Amino acid sequence: TYNRRERLCNMLHSLEYQGLTNEYNLIICDNNSDYDVKSVIKDKFSKEFFDNIEFNSWNFNTGQSTNMAIAFLLVNTKWCWYLSDDDEVTEGSLKQVLNDIKAEPHVSAIKHSIDIFPDHPDGYLKNIEEYIDYYKNYDKGEMIFLSMVYNLDTLKPWLGMMTMYSYT
Repeated sequence: TYNRRERLCNMLHSLEYQGLTNEYNLIICDNNSDYDVKSVIKDKFSKEFFDNIEFNSWNFNTGQSTNMAIAFLLVNTKWCWYLSDDDEVTEGSLKQVLNDIKAEPHVSAIKHSIDIFPDHPDGYLKNIEEYIDYYKNYDKGEMIFLSMVYNLDTLKPWLGMMTMYSYT
């Protein structure tokens, strides 16, 4: 996140309604916002929800790519659902993500589409080569990166490349 308090709170509320429990955790990487992100979240959310959030804050703005790459490095689980502060998830999204992971536990990434992009249906990217090909061959400028769930066991060696392909 960076200086988008209202958007961040909207995104977190959309996750809070998913019924998150302590078996999931959230990591917020604050790229030196002009307000105290942790204090705002503590004031606006329940203690149970707040206690499942880890905060990483920079003393200077590192730029978007670095802040995003660091977020992946802070995850200590096999799966990571990457969301930006301006994303909002719909009702039942967490359940769908968990069902997809259970159905395809060995894929590298699961992409979830949204209604306004019907030409890009939900799907699985089975390895890093499919991930790279997806971005190399896509020419409409849609940012799918932020609506994907990643299997970090298979993708961790290529995290820098993932960020590069998503923002270049």
